[in-house]
Amino acid sequence: MSKTTLQLAILQFRIEGVLKYRLLFPEFKKVMKDIKCQTPLYIHKKYPIPEDISILVKDVLGAEMKKQNRGKFREQHASMLINLARNISISEKALQVFPGI
Repeated sequence: MSKTTLQLAILQFRIEGVLKYRLLFPEFKKVMKDIKCQTPLYIHKKYPIPEDISILVKDVLGAEMKKQNRGKFREQHASMLINLARNISISEKALQVFPGI
């Protein structure tokens, strides 16, 4: 596989992941306006489904978020994200696209 082909495959994987995340957890964008930046991508990679976020402690997630973006996001953002994840309702569209979730 050439370097360009590999780069395209990685890009496609990331785009598909972001799209899946938008369908599974649309509320995420209420806290993270640009989901293509470093911190949202980190959270998406480490916690691929909302349930993974919902069980976190805000201090832990807040520290991770703060470290990723040099203090822009803090515990208050982590708390909002955790609360949104706990109160999520998966849309019908997401269930059609990703059956079995």
